[in-house]
Amino acid sequence: MADAYAFMIDEANSEGKSGAVSARRTGNISKAEVSMHNKRNDCWIIVEGKVYDVTQFIDQHVGGDSVIFEHAGGDATEQFLKQHHPCVMESLPAQFFKGFLQRSKM
Repeated sequence: MADAYAFMIDEANSEGKSGAVSARRTGNISKAEVSMHNKRNDCWIIVEGKVYDVTQFIDQHVGGDSVIFEHAGGDATEQFLKQHHPCVMESLPAQFFKGFLQRSKM
């Protein structure tokens, strides 16, 4: 499965999209904001405290779209780490990264 992801990432990079996800966008995004992005044409997920817009990736996901939609607008960390190495998200094109999850105030 990792080879399939590498292929998709290489393909995205060859189309002129930027390489690895970078931390240059550092906006903090609330869980409430993420929760509003839970549709096929607007799909964000949280993985390890980082927020990603995976809308353009849904149809390319090797494991199908249903697993992404289970966590659309929410935290996909636990399910994601069961299936993938943590560095997979870091290999997505930079435009997928939206920012960091805002920490809860105690």
